[in-house]
Amino acid sequence: MKTLLTDIKSALNDILTASSKDSRKDAIIRFRRIVLSKDFKKIQQPLHSVLLNLAVDLSSYQPDPIIRSEGIFLFGDDVLEKIIREALVKIEEFKKNDFMD
Repeated sequence: MKTLLTDIKSALNDILTASSKDSRKDAIIRFRRIVLSKDFKKIQQPLHSVLLNLAVDLSSYQPDPIIRSEGIFLFGDDVLEKIIREALVKIEEFKKNDFMD
């Protein structure tokens, strides 16, 4: 469980610190793969739902402002970074409140 959570946090931090659009997209893909893995089922609620919803929300990330302007549900880097930071805070809160195995 700790390894899985470490991988999740690492992927989220990589999204935040990515130096290019491509590396950011790669980190998003890595996070989404973790969430879709069979090991992810080991994460207890409500953290499981938080991370699953985040994986879905990340599909609305669009770094290109021109493309983003064409879709009302698309968001850019500012929103992406905000929701990633919020997820990292929630992970720490869940750890403190013993929602983790």
